[in-house]
Amino acid sequence: MRAVAVYLAPGTAALVDPACTAQANVSRGYWLACLDPQLSRRFTAAATTLGWDDKETGRQWCILAKLAAAAGRPAERLDRPRLGAAREALAAAVTAHRGRLPNTFTTPLHGLSATLAALGILDKPDRKRVPGRGQPGHWKALDQQVPVMTATMRRYLAQPGISMRPGSVALAGTTLRHLAGYLTAHYPGVTTIAAIRRTRIEGFKTWMTARPGYRGSTGPARTTTGMRISHLRGFFDRITGWAMRTPQPAVPLSPGTCRSATGRCPASPTTPTPPG
Repeated sequence: MRAVAVYLAPGTAALVDPACTAQANVSRGYWLACLDPQLSRRFTAAATTLGWDDKETGRQWCILAKLAAAAGRPAERLDRPRLGAAREALAAAVTAHRGRLPNTFTTPLHGLSATLAALGILDKPDRKRVPGRGQPGHWKALDQQVPVMTATMRRYLAQPGISMRPGSVALAGTTLRHLAGYLTAHYPGVTTIAAIRRTRIEGFKTWMTARPGYRGSTGPARTTTGMRISHLRGFFDRITGWAMRTPQPAVPLSPGTCRSATGRCPASPTTPTPPG
């Protein structure tokens, strides 16, 4: 039934919920090629002329099928405004589902605009960056979804920024952004730091270790995982002592959870306790 629905959507130009497009594990590119083989051949020829290999061409075609479904328009009739709106809606849905925008989503988009321009669907390649990428984009989205939680996190990060290197503070900020993104995607009812319980942190640890690592690794290094958990330990310990506006009633991490493969706990940001 799901395959039939995916096949009918581009044939009828029906509008598909971006959340459904982001979560459904179906090959929309395959069904779009079955429906419009002529466009598929033209697309492949244009992408090959621009120098894209078969793998990258397939990724671009798959993203095009998803954007057409999110826009509710035939792929060949996607103009720039509708394509941009569909891209933003789909990017937001993927971020909400996965907690981030993976490279498998963002990388084909840059090449797709060039391929569509070569086909005459777009007037020129779109050089604008994908919305929501990078640290400012993540914080901006989180500020809108969980403003109280992010305000507490930002206040905490402002303190180590006084005495620590910017790179160390950025690592701690990445950990907190990952935590906030995980909570908004999996526990939308948790909107403040005070509402976080140990079961949420345990789920976050499982999610974090299941993410792909760098340079083709199947998962993050244990030292990286230990560093992230150490960041959380330092965060919860310090905001509890600071008596913030949204204090944490109990630290949702046991003392031994920050130990890495070396048996030692990586250093966490050390910050002075604010007066009062």
